[in-house]
Amino acid sequence: MKHLVIFCITAFSLLSCTKENIPTPENNAKEEMNVSYGPSPLQAMDVYFPQGYTKETPVVFLIHGGGFIAGTKEDFTTQAQLFRDQNFVVVNLSHRLIDTTGLLTLPPTHMESSIKISDEVADIHTAVLKYISMSPSWGSGTVRMYMAGHSAGATLSMLYVMGDFNKESHVKASGNWAGITDLSIPDDALLNDMDPRFIELLYRSTGQMPSTSTALYFMAVSPYWVAYKDGPLPNISIFPERNVVFNMKGEVDYFLNATKNFHQLLRDKGVKEKLSIYADEDHGFGTHPESWKKLIKETAQFFLSIP
Repeated sequence: MKHLVIFCITAFSLLSCTKENIPTPENNAKEEMNVSYGPSPLQAMDVYFPQGYTKETPVVFLIHGGGFIAGTKEDFTTQAQLFRDQNFVVVNLSHRLIDTTGLLTLPPTHMESSIKISDEVADIHTAVLKYISMSPSWGSGTVRMYMAGHSAGATLSMLYVMGDFNKESHVKASGNWAGITDLSIPDDALLNDMDPRFIELLYRSTGQMPSTSTALYFMAVSPYWVAYKDGPLPNISIFPERNVVFNMKGEVDYFLNATKNFHQLLRDKGVKEKLSIYADEDHGFGTHPESWKKLIKETAQFFLSIP
């Protein structure tokens, strides 16, 4: 059981977005907590307003991590408060999750999940629409809206910003904190090195078994290929040097190279981008006490630089 818990943390990064040991900023202005945007208890969001906010104050939507199967907005409370310190209205949201029934056993139970990655992206869209509908009564604006997330939440953030739901570019840029930019399988031999529980997670994410023959399904949930097909918007990626999530051979280089390829695509398309690699930092940005504060400030500055 102990080894299974360790696997849950490292392989799926279930707890990588928990509250960090960061000084909590003092409460400013007001908060709207547990605003429902759907019938599920997980379809809820907390909205943090900085002191003196107006309709011109920028807005950021934050998406927690958890391997698409775990986590809630409460895991990202500290990060939301730190972003509010950058004078942003912050919408910190939860979303429905992929079914984990029998997923963590060996061998895992093979079953389809009623919630897939596409449903999680749809939840984010519904939350954005809810914020837009409520903003007049809150006195906040919708002109400068952005989105950022960690790990799986970063992948969801990029998928939303660069996908069909955001065709009118209401959300102008994405922030990728240690997220995966490409979930497609370029070579079936890679599956031999994967834990069967991760392969099952990929199946539940799309309803298709991962392979080169089903690549289109996984390209559809890969930010790189969505940006390649639909056209990208500005993005900042902050990537930890020791970004170990799945404990696969060559994992750090594989995902770093995928992120570099993603940013090369943005440059080739003439889109504003920035890639920062944090030395001696882990997937959860927990090695150095100031890392979260630093990366949120850097992300905020990037967002504000977009015309």
